[in-house]
Amino acid sequence: MQMHFFRSLVYLRWSTRFCKMRILHLLIVGITFVATGLTEETYQFIQCPSISDVYVRQSTRLCKMRILHLLIVGITLVATGLTEETYQFVECPSISDGFHPFCECKHGPKYDESTNTCPNPECPASESIGTYPDCTCQVKNFDYSVYLNECFRVCPENSTGYWPQCVCDDEEYIFDKKLFECVKCPLGSNGQYPNCVCDDDAASYSSMGNSCEKCEGDSVGVYPNCECPDGAFYDTYNRHCFTPTSGEPSQTVCPYESTGNYPSCTCTDEKAIYDEIKNLCHQCPHGSVGIYPDCVCEKGKYDNNSNFCIECPYKSVGIYPDCVCEENGTYNEENNFCFVCPAGSFGPYPNCSCENNGKFIKESNWCYVCPTESTGEYPDCLCDLPSKYINESNICATCPENSTGIYPSCECNNGFYSQTHNTCFECPMIVLESILIAIVQEKAFMMRITLPAKVTLEESVPLTV
Repeated sequence: MQMHFFRSLVYLRWSTRFCKMRILHLLIVGITFVATGLTEETYQFIQCPSISDVYVRQSTRLCKMRILHLLIVGITLVATGLTEETYQFVECPSISDGFHPFCECKHGPKYDESTNTCPNPECPASESIGTYPDCTCQVKNFDYSVYLNECFRVCPENSTGYWPQCVCDDEEYIFDKKLFECVKCPLGSNGQYPNCVCDDDAASYSSMGNSCEKCEGDSVGVYPNCECPDGAFYDTYNRHCFTPTSGEPSQTVCPYESTGNYPSCTCTDEKAIYDEIKNLCHQCPHGSVGIYPDCVCEKGKYDNNSNFCIECPYKSVGIYPDCVCEENGTYNEENNFCFVCPAGSFGPYPNCSCENNGKFIKESNWCYVCPTESTGEYPDCLCDLPSKYINESNICATCPENSTGIYPSCECNNGFYSQTHNTCFECPMIVLESILIAIVQEKAFMMRITLPAKVTLEESVPLTV
């Protein structure tokens, strides 16, 4: 509740000045309700502040409790001058959704705001079996992510394997990792995707749409080199012949690296091929030889879909896909990446041994060591009292100054304790006393009650009738 008020005023990018004015307004209204003892009958036409989500239909007691919470948090914000920058660094756990502090754990118990964790998470109930973090997805072609605590698809439904090495169930289909689907050559063609050949000699295969294209209308020839009668031009987008307005040139021009008049463009590089559909000159990528699309990469494998040479990753030697990683790294062909042990460890990945009794966590590829003010081996760290070990942040948390207790059960000597910020916020009692006295004086004037010249809280008289 307190953090809901905090987020409503600060996280929604309100200015600090407006935020304080709004809080002061709620502060005065809250004290009025609490101090004057209004009943439900006397304020049945008055609603609690809209930010409190409490309406007149609820009981007087609940409304007063709600306002008291707003009062405490309002004083905290006014006194400390907290702004968006001092709060926005907190993020929800990776196994939850939402924005802090309104985090919702995906599976298992509710979110614990005091530690910013999802305690005792569970495996995705309808998708997997096991005990967290050893969850096993039950649906075909789904794998489990312990970081997100979710099952995610690794290959299309009509295939097996693991991306990008998916194998389609039907031999006529080939897995396209760019499209993430199993594709076969279109009707009216033969061959295996993407090397499809159209049955009609007047048609040509287009890998962009995986279709056989042919000249249409009054045009003749083999697509895309369609010729129109009477000097007209063939529009490959609208599939018809058109004649530019007399005296005006065609709206489409040949690309920069070519010569001629559209669509009869000729690439200046003899190894390049003109693509009328895209209106550009295709040529083999850097580090390769040949004439497009028959490119041969010197140090890797040519990818026709991206027109790119796939080479071995950084800190590796060899020719793709036969890559050998340096520094005891392990090559992963699926991601074309070299995994190496983190700093402060040694050994071949993933069998990394951490220094200083640290523990290697494969999911984060990092060595974790217990805090200096603790004993034991990670994650079973023991902090000296009155500190408490927090596994998620790997720290020994203690109560703030001017407080007693063992974290997070801290009690401030003077003020309000915030678990999120682990801070004691002192209440400005002088401000509270001044506002209360002003309220008493105003109601006394309205009821024609004479008060002493100098009013204090101890001297104020009951104002109920």
